[in-house]
Amino acid sequence: MKKIPERRIKNIANAQIDWREQTPVSCHYDDIYYSTEDGVAETDYVFLKQNNLPAAWLNQQNFSILETGFGSGLNFYCTLDLWFKTADENACLTYISVEKYPLTINDMQKQLQIWPQYRDFIQQVVDVYPPMLSGFHSCSLFSGRIKLLLLFGDASEQFSGLMASADACFLDGFAPSKNKSMWTDDLFRQLPRLMKPAATISTFTAAGDVRRGLQQAGFEMKKTPAFGTKRHMLTGVLQQVAPVQLLKPWFQYPRFKPQSKQAVVIGAGIAGLLSAIALLENGWQVTVLEQSDSVASGASGNLAGVVMPRLDKQQNTDSRFYWQAFFLALRRIKQFDSAGIATGWQQSGVLQMAEDTPSYLADWPEGLISQLTPAQAKQFAGVEISGDALWLEQAGFITPQALCENLCKHYRQQIKFVFDTEVSALQKQATGWQLQTNDGDFSAAAVVICNAEKASQFAQTKKLMLQPVRGQVSYLQSALAGKLKTVICDKGYGIPVDGQQLLIGASFKRGDSGREISAEDHLLNLQQFNNSLAQSEHLSKDGCIETEAGNSPATVSNTGPDSGRASTRAMTADRLPLVGAVPDMACYQKDYAELSRGKPASGYPAASYHNGLFINAGHGSRGLTTGFLSAEIIAALVSDQALPVDAETLCRLHPGRFEIKRLQSGKHS
Repeated sequence: MKKIPERRIKNIANAQIDWREQTPVSCHYDDIYYSTEDGVAETDYVFLKQNNLPAAWLNQQNFSILETGFGSGLNFYCTLDLWFKTADENACLTYISVEKYPLTINDMQKQLQIWPQYRDFIQQVVDVYPPMLSGFHSCSLFSGRIKLLLLFGDASEQFSGLMASADACFLDGFAPSKNKSMWTDDLFRQLPRLMKPAATISTFTAAGDVRRGLQQAGFEMKKTPAFGTKRHMLTGVLQQVAPVQLLKPWFQYPRFKPQSKQAVVIGAGIAGLLSAIALLENGWQVTVLEQSDSVASGASGNLAGVVMPRLDKQQNTDSRFYWQAFFLALRRIKQFDSAGIATGWQQSGVLQMAEDTPSYLADWPEGLISQLTPAQAKQFAGVEISGDALWLEQAGFITPQALCENLCKHYRQQIKFVFDTEVSALQKQATGWQLQTNDGDFSAAAVVICNAEKASQFAQTKKLMLQPVRGQVSYLQSALAGKLKTVICDKGYGIPVDGQQLLIGASFKRGDSGREISAEDHLLNLQQFNNSLAQSEHLSKDGCIETEAGNSPATVSNTGPDSGRASTRAMTADRLPLVGAVPDMACYQKDYAELSRGKPASGYPAASYHNGLFINAGHGSRGLTTGFLSAEIIAALVSDQALPVDAETLCRLHPGRFEIKRLQSGKHS
């Protein structure tokens, strides 16, 4: 079992390109990105034909390609062209590519003139192009039919945390003589873990060190005639090799092999809707069951919600998860808006009040966060604030209830929505799961539990460490709403919704499922927001007169200074969501009972799960940020596709992590 390295978010240097007519040349390596004879023909011969494409993906519902060196993206565009011409119209392609020096947006756009036949492909990549930061960047293209997972950074480092099972590998990059770091034995040894047995591989080079390195890693390699003026290149097939476990047994997921592609999602809040859409994009037939009469009846039904990462002084796995989730949320929100699904997105920026602001900048890449004095902050906020602040220019807010309603409207022809239906029990069957409800029974091969604090009501999930947290927001009409230009966050937050109305909140009461409006919470919201403002800007406690029509189970007041909305979130002790397959806790307690005695991980069996049962819950107050990435993780696990997060992050989100921690400590249940 290989140790999982802790990785860090770092700024990535852009590729420095010397454009020689229509041929890009890398200034880092003094080498061309593709053949000057015919780059498209080279890709077609070296990578597509030598990996037996398109024949290998015909009649396949999912196909995965691993690439070293995204470069100009030409291999990707040629693959897409062939895919759309030959693959089944409902099939999904996952394309995983690593790049140390990504092209700039301007250089990407130059290719629109070079390859006009690939205009649509290039433009879709440009529209979702990630920031120049190291790590995993999951991009959904062509309504989810194409999943592009870009890994920015050193290939060996990024691959060390990747969990994938590719059908083919494009071993690309600059020539070994120009870029030795891309052709190392360490990288070659990682490839078998990331590929299926009998998967194919091809590369333009025939260098002896490359051939021997791949052979030692477990590939059967041979020389074959090369493209153009080159004499030889290499092709190969992965032989059966001993599996390398990246995760400890208790966090290892088995491959899910369903007998059908029918899934049920429980809950129609933001987590449930995003999970349903992610499954749909992976070719699943999805039914959403919701206990109330509409979507977003719980915490997802607030008038506005902040989209921002969690801010930590030091990088760790948890904080990096929030940043990765944040950037994916921005990409997906943009795509929804472009597709006509109104999100109410406002990139207002967010001011986060913080003492000792310099310490928040020391461990993070330049450009993520800015430090502002009160005077500087006023330029962004439009109002005077009480102290130093951190500025997140790319953050903002959306209208979650409108987003949920618009998602339901947009996808209702593709996803089946069933309201006023509460699931009371889950029963395992030979072909999947039977869901017992007040509206009859439903069956599915896979079930994803997304109903917030009620996610732990089932026999299979009752020992998962979820707790209810009551949250109340307050609505105020105030002249401040017309002045405030950004979201201000401290212990609470204030959002200028429409120039006239402020949303402030939110109270945070652990273990409380009550939904009655509380005057005490309303005053607390006012006090917390006023703490962020200079004395001259403070709000009166009598200012709250605007309300929102509410739906059970949330409660909305309709009169007086206590107007607002109360609902219940679900959260965990470490404030990370539960995202993954639901473990069999009885087996955990039996198989891992001796964890506290120091027995090595290799001596334990692989974890047992309730096969086909998954959970995406416990997002607390950050579901509008974390919901998008969590849904992608669920869809990847259900569909047996490459994970959009590294192995370290997957462990931190594992639904069984609290039970493992308890067993390691030797505490009794």
